[in-house]
Amino acid sequence: MADRIALVPGLSAPVPVGEVPDTGGTFATASTLPLDTPFDGTLTPVTDTTDVFRITAAQAGILLIDLTGLGANISVLIYTASQRIVTAAYGGQTQGALQASFLAEPGASYYVVISQGGTGTAYHLNAGYSPFSGSEADDSFTGSAQGEMMAGYAGADSLHGLGGDDRLYGGEGDDSLFGGAGSDRLEGQGGRNLLRGGIGTDFLYAGAEGDTLFGGEGNDYLYGGGGDDSLNGGDGADVLSAGLGNDSLYGGTGADSLYSSDGNDSLYGGDDADYLTDDRGLNQLFGGAGNDSLTGGRDNDQLFGGTGADALYGGRYHDQLDGGDGDDRLYGGAGADSLFGGSGNDFLSGNGGYYVVNSDGLNHLYGGAGADTLTGGEGRDILDLGAGDQAEDVILVNDAAASRTDARMDAVRNFEHGIDYFDFYALDANTALPGNQRFAWGDTTATANGIWYRASGQNLVLSFDTDGDALADGSWRIEGISLLTRDDFIL
Repeated sequence: MADRIALVPGLSAPVPVGEVPDTGGTFATASTLPLDTPFDGTLTPVTDTTDVFRITAAQAGILLIDLTGLGANISVLIYTASQRIVTAAYGGQTQGALQASFLAEPGASYYVVISQGGTGTAYHLNAGYSPFSGSEADDSFTGSAQGEMMAGYAGADSLHGLGGDDRLYGGEGDDSLFGGAGSDRLEGQGGRNLLRGGIGTDFLYAGAEGDTLFGGEGNDYLYGGGGDDSLNGGDGADVLSAGLGNDSLYGGTGADSLYSSDGNDSLYGGDDADYLTDDRGLNQLFGGAGNDSLTGGRDNDQLFGGTGADALYGGRYHDQLDGGDGDDRLYGGAGADSLFGGSGNDFLSGNGGYYVVNSDGLNHLYGGAGADTLTGGEGRDILDLGAGDQAEDVILVNDAAASRTDARMDAVRNFEHGIDYFDFYALDANTALPGNQRFAWGDTTATANGIWYRASGQNLVLSFDTDGDALADGSWRIEGISLLTRDDFIL
């Protein structure tokens, strides 16, 4: 089919187009592709048709598979004799081109499988091969202003791409890869490696043992591998994805997206408005500066909003959410979460479970369904226990200085008499005596070192005294009820 060829940096010259017969879909009947010749093939209009081509490497090098004219629902898989090593699938899309490259071992056979999930589509298959001079020793390669493919193989190698769109493969040693300018692809592979993308939109992939990745300038994509990796996006709007180990992800400047994976990961958004989300593992998410969005995952996570107006979402299990500075919104998930609004005017909402809520500023704390524990903290708070949930909610009173007696006193909504209760156990009833004294129950009579209530329209005002003068040192407005009893309190 005409004259499309694979242009792979490192080939001495372009090679002519050749035709390979399409022998169908098994490894045993696969057509053999010479390493330096591009090929064309055609899928017949039959559902789940599969073409298989075999490539055998004479020496170590980089193989580039290039396909053009792809249609919808096509996938390209590359196998060794025992396992899949490359997957590129396109469901329900129309793609103009696809490239897949990998490091070939000398004498090994590789199978390129092209499958069609619907009607037949013509495609052009081009295979390029670029041998390299890397050895078991410590190699150093430096590219040029053009795009290069370099692989270190074994040894502690140093690969410098400089200009152009480069592909750098570390091999098995402890390697240093520098992409330079251009849109580069860096793969650590074996060993403990250092990968630096440089200027441009770069793609960095950690290897198996624990690598350090720096995206640099531009909007970069960094992916953790099998070890405990450190990923730093640098400048730009970067995407960082943790791998299988216990990884540390740093977004840097720009609006970044950080994703945890397996392992116990730490995610730091950095400057600007970042998006952090958790999958599984005991993870810590730090929004940093900017208006950030943090989402917990499947295990017990810790989410810290930092400065800015942040949104924090608890996950499946028992999470700790801390809004930090700014006007934050905190939403508990399915487990027993702890929500701390921090300074600023915050909104805190529970879901199902046991919540400890603490906040400064003008806050609205919503317990939701489940047995919740709410404490207002500094500032004027509205504590909503959730209408008609029939769960045992607790309002924790442990700081007399956080309570007011004027019109800015804290308010409690949806308090269910006989089900919910106030817990004053941690608050000292008599500050003139050492230790922690218990409160007396005064019912509707103001009582020295006691607790009492009075009617106020359709609401009740609950007060307490800590200095023995039977005057209110702190009060709560309890909305929509007309009666309290001793059983509504832990004193």
